[in-house]
Amino acid sequence: LMQSTIALTMGQILAKENKVLYLNLEPYSGFEYLLQKTYDHDLMDIIFFLKEDKEKFRLRMESMLERIGGLDYIPPIFCYPDFEEIDSLQWQKLLERIIGEMDYEILLLDLTEHTRGLLSLLELCDEIFTCLPGDRLSLARAEQYERMLYHMKKDHLLERTKKSIVPSFHDIPPSAAMFTHTQLASYIKDIREARPVKDVEEDRNEGV
Repeated sequence: LMQSTIALTMGQILAKENKVLYLNLEPYSGFEYLLQKTYDHDLMDIIFFLKEDKEKFRLRMESMLERIGGLDYIPPIFCYPDFEEIDSLQWQKLLERIIGEMDYEILLLDLTEHTRGLLSLLELCDEIFTCLPGDRLSLARAEQYERMLYHMKKDHLLERTKKSIVPSFHDIPPSAAMFTHTQLASYIKDIREARPVKDVEEDRNEGV
C-alpha cells in the first residue's frame, strides 16, 4: 500500500493549487482498507459508460467522484476478474475521454506492472515516478525494467522517470486526509525535484 500512500499524498499536495483526478489502476488496490470506506460503485462502472455521449459521460463521472483532501478520485476496481477484462485500448479511451471532456488540470495514475497496456499508458504520461524499497530484489527488478525499455527502444520513458528509494516512515496516520502533514510530504517534494533516470545514468557514464 505504500505506493498508493505516496500517490494519494502527492495528489493532495497538487490539489492545493490544481484540479486533480487520481485513478488507481491496480488489480488489488486495498482502498477500502486504506481509506476505511466502502463504495457502491467503482472504476468499472465508468468503463461501462464509455459509449455514452459527452454530456451523459460527464454526468456519470461527476456522480461517482469521491474526494479526499481536495483530491478527486473514483474508487478502484474491486473485483479482479473485472480488472482482467479491461485491455489497453479501453484504458486509453477512458483517459482520452476524461482529458477531453472533464476540466482536470492533472490526471494522476497509480499504475502497476499488472495493468494491461502499461507501456502504452506510460507513453501518455508527462512525468513518471518510480518509488522503490531499498532491498536488493526491488532494485534488481527496477534494473531489469530499465534494461527492457532500452531493449524495446522505449528508453525515452526514462527521460520522464524520476526514481527514488522510499525511506521508512513511522508517522503515517490512519486517515489519508492527514498524509500531507507527515514526513512523507517532504519526501514527495524531494522526488518531484529529482532528476530523470536517464540524466543520472548519462552523468554516471561520463564519470561525474
